[in-house]
Amino acid sequence: MKRTQRKGDVFSQRRLLLAGGLITLTYLGLMARLTYLQGFQGRKIRAAAFQSRIEDIPSKAHRGAIFDAEDRPLAIDTYSGTAGFDPAVLANPFMDSATRKRLQQRLTNDLPRAAMLLGIPLSQLNTQIQQAVAAYQQRLAEGHYAEHGFYPLKYGLTQTQAQLFKAAHLCGFGVQDNRVRRYLCGADAAQVIGFVNPSGQGVLGLEQGCDRWLKGTDGYAEVELDAHRHEIPNTLHQLRLANNGLNIYTTLDADAQHIATEEAMRIWNQFHPHGVSVVVVDPRSGDIRALVSLPSFNPNPLPNAPQKRSPIPFDSIYDRCTAYCYEPGSTIKPLLVCGALQEGVITPQSYFHCSGEFRVQGRTIHCAHGEVHGDEDVAKILRVSCNIGAAQIGLRLGGQQLKAIYARFGLFTRPDLPLPGIARGHWSLDKYEAPYCAAKTARAAFGQSVTVTPLGLAMAYAAIANNGLLMQPRLVTAMVSSDGRVVERIPPTPVRQVISPSVAREVRQMLCGVVTSGTGQPAAIPGYIVAGKTGTATKYRPGAYIGSFIGMVPADPNTVPRAVILVMVNQPTTGRYYGAEVAAPAFHNIAARLMALWRVPQDDPQNTQAIAAGQLPKVAFLPSTLPTKTNRN
Repeated sequence: MKRTQRKGDVFSQRRLLLAGGLITLTYLGLMARLTYLQGFQGRKIRAAAFQSRIEDIPSKAHRGAIFDAEDRPLAIDTYSGTAGFDPAVLANPFMDSATRKRLQQRLTNDLPRAAMLLGIPLSQLNTQIQQAVAAYQQRLAEGHYAEHGFYPLKYGLTQTQAQLFKAAHLCGFGVQDNRVRRYLCGADAAQVIGFVNPSGQGVLGLEQGCDRWLKGTDGYAEVELDAHRHEIPNTLHQLRLANNGLNIYTTLDADAQHIATEEAMRIWNQFHPHGVSVVVVDPRSGDIRALVSLPSFNPNPLPNAPQKRSPIPFDSIYDRCTAYCYEPGSTIKPLLVCGALQEGVITPQSYFHCSGEFRVQGRTIHCAHGEVHGDEDVAKILRVSCNIGAAQIGLRLGGQQLKAIYARFGLFTRPDLPLPGIARGHWSLDKYEAPYCAAKTARAAFGQSVTVTPLGLAMAYAAIANNGLLMQPRLVTAMVSSDGRVVERIPPTPVRQVISPSVAREVRQMLCGVVTSGTGQPAAIPGYIVAGKTGTATKYRPGAYIGSFIGMVPADPNTVPRAVILVMVNQPTTGRYYGAEVAAPAFHNIAARLMALWRVPQDDPQNTQAIAAGQLPKVAFLPSTLPTKTNRN
């Protein structure tokens, strides 16, 4: 019996020793693990634990504004609040019944005031809240729990409306603060200004070309959060302030842009073309005052959905002033004459003969309507727009020299502008025809087999207006920080003296004759001398034409014109397509309105040119007064 008891005691002792050993080993293992974690991994674990509490709260940079030449905003960021409701107030599954009942009663009392502040009928607001609760409950059923939610009720709140709504402290209601991009010119300058997409990235125009300056740099605040992901007070560890984007100041004139758009719309409605381009530049500085491209679009977001806008057709996005190349037709003839006079190949007294037909390398060149102009000097070639006379001048120059003249005027150079998709003109390359053969040279002399952009041709005429000095086209004048500091200023930039001042004045005088008694008579303006040229180019499809007019005003020989205006009408479809019919009247209206807008003194107060051109009755004197500047609403 004693022996059995002794064996039991030994067995119990062994079990105790084994248990004690296991406990000791476990303890030693835990100690080793803790030593490893604290001693070797402690710093890393503490950093990970700290990092799990840290969150960067972003601080959004404000996008810079775009201004016109008169410091009027063209594109700005404005406040746009979104009123919403938190459905968790009624549908939170962890809320006790007493709290839920109390919140429901409070919500019932606040609903009429919320409807009044939002301008929403009470029945509609009730329906929206029910939809929000149903959507929240559906998410709960799918296993997506969120402590709070936000169901938008009304977009586009002004800052005052948002402040009033917040101050009301309505049960379950709140406001999300947002900013939305507004374009104050609307469709007037859609392609040149562009717009931003929902993520805030610039698309088209200056918004895209100047995006790196406009967007700024976002900031952040590094803070600690508790278990409920709420900010712990006084735990700011790092702060980087947002750098707002730079404001862009442009050469555009919002009033001139609106005037040019209105007149372009008249062309659109009357002749139903495929496209209309209008360019207005100041020849003295190269400043672009207006760029119009039709069809256009409204870049502003929808009132009830600030993150969306109406669908934009592809042909409306296309900027025809800077990205469209076309054969200019007779509007290129003044550049031909300038180059030939400058090179001494002709003189103003040089005579040529137009018999109605001119054969070059087996091809026949005709003038419009088969006209026969007979003997003609250089001024008459421009005045009656004689293709045969222009071809003969071009052949005297030769293809290479003619191309060099066009190149000196900048037709084949891509302008340095902060716009996407800018094109440049080309000397036509045809693998079946030598680059500088006689036939191509003759055609290029009157505007075929050579392409230009509307802006490029306008700048070439600006050189003629500016006494032969070609200026770099300028669209942006300065970039200014949000605190008013000028970061960069872009001055007017001369490119080269293309022709001598005397040649420029001579050709300007010839272009005045085009308006006085030539094809450009519809462009004459009472009170001002106008110099310009019509153009009608045949497109490479039957019955398709481009009608255009480009001119300068005032064109008194002793002054530098204030504006060069190009009007290009691409493929009108009403049967009328000559530049004198579809483009020159629009030039007349734009130029007359701009001279009034800018208070430009009259250089022909007795209306000599307008009377000669048939724009006014023949009277001895018509009193004139300086027009007053008009404001656009």
